[in-house]
Amino acid sequence: MDDLLLALRVVVSLGVVIALLWIVQRRLSTGERRPQKAAVVRLIGRQGVAGKSSVVVVEVEGERLVLGVTEQGMTVLARHDAPAEPSIPSLESAPATDAPATVTPLAPARARLSAAPLATPPSWAAVWQRALGSAAQR
Repeated sequence: MDDLLLALRVVVSLGVVIALLWIVQRRLSTGERRPQKAAVVRLIGRQGVAGKSSVVVVEVEGERLVLGVTEQGMTVLARHDAPAEPSIPSLESAPATDAPATVTPLAPARARLSAAPLATPPSWAAVWQRALGSAAQR
């Protein structure tokens, strides 16, 4: 009789554990998670140039950066303010006309990215020397 009660307790306990695992799995798979913070860095576009080199456009805190990315590192090629989000006009405010819509081309990318080049960042050797110098002064 004791063996039967022990076996029944084991089966019930195992059933409870399996039910809890199933409930947790269902809850996680339906997407009921905490909302995450918005990403600080947003990738706008990437274009491969040669081999493992590419040009990347990212948006960071309202500023767009054009970065040159290679195996050795990254270089800021240009900085610009991020454009305002385009507003979508409502259909009610659009004039009723049978004329086809006209499309105006965007300004060439070269004109938008023609800012003066940024100052060259210090080399690793210069940064290392500065770090060693400040450590020696302590």
